[in-house]
Amino acid sequence: MNGQENYAKDFDEAVQIANNVEFGLAASLYCNDVSTCQKFVNQIEVGLVHINNSTVGGEAQLPFGGIKSSGIGPHELGLAAIDFFSEKVSVSLDYSGRREAKFV
Repeated sequence: MNGQENYAKDFDEAVQIANNVEFGLAASLYCNDVSTCQKFVNQIEVGLVHINNSTVGGEAQLPFGGIKSSGIGPHELGLAAIDFFSEKVSVSLDYSGRREAKFV
């Protein structure tokens, strides 16, 4: 490094720089403009987006996993875990002990 900081010239360049890496675990934006926040959410290529707070890592109540070369694959926490780790099976059970004539 030459001792000078490199900064993006504007929002679009900042998003482009952020998206131009092989990782996409999490990103954070501090901003007061709701439109800019929404634009960030729509454009940033990460698995977890924080607005006006830090990227503290996985949170048990949220599906968490990265994209690109980040994370450990599918989003494994929160309600997404139920779908990821479960297989849906439909069962019809008559436990009355009676035989229904229409099926015999």
